[in-house]
Formats: sequence, structure tokens, C-alpha cells
Amino acid sequence: MSKNRHGTISFGKGNHRIVLFHMNKPIGGGLIGMVKSPLFPAPVAIVIDDTPTEEKDYSFACLACAENGLAPRILIERELFYDIVRGSVEARVILLHELGHYRHQHLSQRVADRDKVRSDCAADGGVDSNELEADRFVADYLGREKTIEGLRKLVDRIHAEYATYDQDSVRLATQELQSRIALLSKE
Repeated sequence: MSKNRHGTISFGKGNHRIVLFHMNKPIGGGLIGMVKSPLFPAPVAIVIDDTPTEEKDYSFACLACAENGLAPRILIERELFYDIVRGSVEARVILLHELGHYRHQHLSQRVADRDKVRSDCAADGGVDSNELEADRFVADYLGREKTIEGLRKLVDRIHAEYATYDQDSVRLATQELQSRIALLSKE
């Protein structure tokens, strides 16, 4: 029986420090790590979600909580999680972005409602304020340039991995990301 090793990844300092405690392979129910920080009211579980991509309501990663706001967790694709451990800027941007949603309590609306707001904003050439707030959270930890680099890599990944998907959805997703990049570039 192989031993499940673990490690830590830290972002920030002092009262703003975020620590990801992780294992090298998931345990029961896909749990592979926990994020702790004085910024968060509760630890955030990191859970591997191996559901086939076409059956998911999200791409790459998403924040989830019980209806009462408890039991926060980030559902994440396996390979993306290991990219975080390996130091991928894109993967770390995605993780910190989801943590930014939790930090700023962007949990009050149902996912379907939030997706509609996001797509309506993107269709009008804008950005949902929750997305920009989560991006600013990332920039506080990785810096503006690294955040922009990670978002650009995410645009490239969407073009590469979702070429066979609904092209309107791909266009809106990449348009929204480009708008977020432009707004961050001006700050």
C-alpha cells in the first residue's frame, strides 16, 4: 500500500495568507486538499471531480457550498489540480479566482442565474462585477501581470480544448476573458 504524501502551497503573508494543504492523490469522495486562511470563515475543501466534461455545468473548476453557505468546496478537474501543485500560473489563477468568489461572498445567487448575468454582460461587451472582483483578488496574490498571463493562457486553452463546442458559448467565454484582461491591464 503506497503512502499518500502531502505538501503545502502558500500565497500572501500574515492575516492575508492562504495555505493549500494537499495530498498527492484523492481520498474518499475525491478530497485532495484543504485551503485555510484567516480571510475565510471556514476551510475550503478541494475536491477532484472526474465527471466527464460534457456532463458538467462548469469548465475547469467551480466554487460550491451548501445552501446555508457552509461546507465550501472547489470542484476541480484532476489535471488542473496537479497543474496547481506543479506551479502553473493559469491553474493558480483559476484556484485563486474561485477563492476570490468565496472571500467576497459571491454565493447568494444560483449558478444558472449567475451564468445568465455573465453571458448578458459578455454579449454587451462588459464584465460581471463579481468576475472582476474575483480577478482583483487573484492580482492581490499573484500580481497583475501574472493574473493577466494566466487569463490569457485560459483563453488559449478554451480555444484549444473547446473547438468542437457550441461556438457562441466559446465566443462569449473568450470575449468575457478578453474584457477582464483589458480591465485589469488598465488598473
